[in-house]
Amino acid sequence: MVLHAVACPHARGRRAHPAGLVRNVGRRDRYRGLARRTHLRRRARRLERGPRHRRRLDGQRRDPRCGGGARIVSALPTLPGYVAPRPNSAGGRASRSNLSRTARSARERRLTHAAIGAAIAVHYGRVRCGAGVFSPVVHAGKLLLGCLWGVGPLGEPTLYDSSGNPLPAGVEQSHVTGDALQPPHPWLVDAIDGYDDALVLEHGGQTVPLAYSVLRIPKDAPARIEAEFDGLAVYDSRTDTTDHFENPALWLADWLSNPVYGLGRTVDYARSEAAFDACDEALGDEARRWGGLSIDRRASAESWIETLRTYAGCIITRGPDGLVLVPDRPRAVSRHIGPEQIIGSVRLQRTARANRPTVVRVRYTGADWNDTDAVAYAPGVLAGTRPWRESVVPLPGYRSHAVAYREAVERLNAAILTDLDASWISTDEALADEIGDVVTLTDGERLDAQPLRITDVSPEGPGRWRIEASAYDAAVYSDAIASAPGAISTPLPDPRTPPPPVTVLAATEEVYQQQNGTFSSRLRVSWDASDWPYATGYRVEVLAEDNLAWLIETRSASAVTGALQELVEYTVRVFAVSELVSGEAAELAVVAQGKFLPPGNVPSVSGFEVGGEVRLQWKPAIDIDIWRYEVRYAPAGGTWAEGSLIDRVDGLRLVAAIIPAGEWDFMVKAVDSVGNYSPAEARRTITVTLDAAAFLVDEVELDAPVTEGMAEYRLGRLDAARRWVTEDGDAVATKFAGALTDYTEVLAAYNAVASLWRSESVDFGLTLAGNWSGQHTLTPVTGAPDTALELSPDGAAWDDYPSLVAKTSGRFARLSAQAASPIVFAAEIPEASIRIDATPRTETGQATSVASGPTTITVEQAYAAVKSITVTPLGTTPRTYAVDNIVVGDPTTFDVYLFDVSGNQVATDFRWQFDGV
Repeated sequence: MVLHAVACPHARGRRAHPAGLVRNVGRRDRYRGLARRTHLRRRARRLERGPRHRRRLDGQRRDPRCGGGARIVSALPTLPGYVAPRPNSAGGRASRSNLSRTARSARERRLTHAAIGAAIAVHYGRVRCGAGVFSPVVHAGKLLLGCLWGVGPLGEPTLYDSSGNPLPAGVEQSHVTGDALQPPHPWLVDAIDGYDDALVLEHGGQTVPLAYSVLRIPKDAPARIEAEFDGLAVYDSRTDTTDHFENPALWLADWLSNPVYGLGRTVDYARSEAAFDACDEALGDEARRWGGLSIDRRASAESWIETLRTYAGCIITRGPDGLVLVPDRPRAVSRHIGPEQIIGSVRLQRTARANRPTVVRVRYTGADWNDTDAVAYAPGVLAGTRPWRESVVPLPGYRSHAVAYREAVERLNAAILTDLDASWISTDEALADEIGDVVTLTDGERLDAQPLRITDVSPEGPGRWRIEASAYDAAVYSDAIASAPGAISTPLPDPRTPPPPVTVLAATEEVYQQQNGTFSSRLRVSWDASDWPYATGYRVEVLAEDNLAWLIETRSASAVTGALQELVEYTVRVFAVSELVSGEAAELAVVAQGKFLPPGNVPSVSGFEVGGEVRLQWKPAIDIDIWRYEVRYAPAGGTWAEGSLIDRVDGLRLVAAIIPAGEWDFMVKAVDSVGNYSPAEARRTITVTLDAAAFLVDEVELDAPVTEGMAEYRLGRLDAARRWVTEDGDAVATKFAGALTDYTEVLAAYNAVASLWRSESVDFGLTLAGNWSGQHTLTPVTGAPDTALELSPDGAAWDDYPSLVAKTSGRFARLSAQAASPIVFAAEIPEASIRIDATPRTETGQATSVASGPTTITVEQAYAAVKSITVTPLGTTPRTYAVDNIVVGDPTTFDVYLFDVSGNQVATDFRWQFDGV
């Protein structure tokens, strides 16, 4: 529960809450007197009794001091017997997220703040906090300043400025510790007209004084104030005394029982003394658990219960005489539970291994009142053989490194040893179980005498009880005593100093394709990774004439900018950055070339020769403004300069019929608008023949390959191509067991398996003699696969032609690519095809047409394709002819018609010539 100082919604203008917890007095502020406050208190009581408030939840309270009835505390859970941990909350340890909701850093706790709207804090143990300022007014030449500390009674405060120094002697101090009700402070009465606020907390018919100080501060003295003092005096039933104890279990008992600032529950102090003793147990020179805590942050009552019982190391349960604090310490097994005592099955739950911490860092308050850490490491973490999964637990109420370290060790042990939660339904025998008991459980299936600590017992129905429990292991509870870290002796530099500048800074301009399909240029910046031990990343600034063009923050030693403006000088600055400070910049000047950059290389060129013609095709190069592609040829092994120009073309294909017979290298480069060439040419070696009479018989696109040791993939949802890559099928986690930085090649390169890609077999119908050629797109990843054009007369016996070109006869054809391990390659279609260019055979003959109907000619051989049919009428009379109904196969036939000049069909002699394959 946290009580708040809030402004009353009925106060006029800038007037604050009339009940007087906090007031901001300015030049126009005037107090309207006791009548106004009496009126609002009556109104508050009337509203509390009103019908619309009778429906409020059990345990919820409203602030009776404000007529608006503002809610100031959330309800406790109302389940019978349930005040302590939620199921699955292990023992006395609240979750890290719950502790984060209630914890504040040391810097936040020590800030001076305005009291209006702030929480009225409840302090336990020895604490240090900033002042809640109220009623500031200049009086008699000095600043009169009220400093609210919290609910009383508190110990006498010692005041400091924001730098931690004692206040100067010229600052007059008057302290009200809240031991008893007192009249309004005389300094404020003298300074503020009509001031009569005694600064008390009234709730539930009870009144508690607040602790505060009033200061008279001369000119130029500090006005940011913090104080160190002992927190609330709490009751200890073991000695029947009330004092400012540092025992967290006594804090929890006080907070649960106090009716004004606490929950107003009954606490069985006698049965809770084991928890008090557990905190006071002496280990070395100090108690097991001690410190100082400020309840000063808005959070639910349940969140603060979880936080307080974490500090106390206990579990809360309900007894016949009130709430009982049960220490979360090793204890003997109370009974055994077997299958016969379980109704249904036992529900088990564990945390994923990836979510279990291997490093626990408890953030506590050190002797200098600043945040510091106590860290526990699982075995193997520091050696690098176990993953580093860190959990940061904020527990600012601890004041000792030993206490915080034991907490870290217990949490780490719990994550490793007791990561199991169980739930089951039992009969009335469960009445023998209490929260905090340790039992052993055998369910006949998965658990055999498993030790469990009971965390909740709740009714499930008549004679039925649900038991919640967590795994128990006495090894969780550590008595380790770790003194505060001593002076550090290390060659590591001071983390507050700037990292040194990065080295080997380089920037390369490259052309890339933008989302709209156009091309532009950008910078790819690289540098050597910083060896500064505290470096967390890098900041890259790209400036054009002192104007920031690009800002990139990265953890890697490279960065890529967006589009650049052509012929502009850019300054590249790279800073190494730590969590605290940036280093000096390493600089580099670059003039963007844009379209003046040479075009990229043509990725690949493919082609073949048929009938004396060379047919080439290539992939497009990348550039901002490619003009054309220049194609040259040279003897095999010749250079670009030695090559002869064939043509400059706009497209990506070229047919050349002027190439002499021989073996030639055909080369392609891109040329841009300013005449720049690609740095390197793409080349293809092709043997050219003089068989100019050959013609294309058929070309087949391949689309149904058979693969072994390969997997099919697509580059995206809209990718029209089909692609395959060598794949051994091993799981990623098995193949890449180490860190990914250990694998320097592309991931596909680690597929160690023989692979085969073979197209479907194509039947061309008849045995054809001619120029066979094939093409397909292969991308080597590691090594190069063996490729072949395979031909067969019958589809059973195959001959391989590795050059993918053959001048022979065949009927069946297919393409293949195969590689032994560890060669890896990729293949894709529809770029795979087979074609046959054959030399035609000629048959001639003579026949006589008829005056009506066709004259059918049957040739001697069977043909698969026809190149040409020529008919020559005999005689001197002009005649024309028409050829129709050409049928290839066995037999091959065609029909001939002859006509006179009037278009009438006539009977006459003629000769014919048939060319085909």
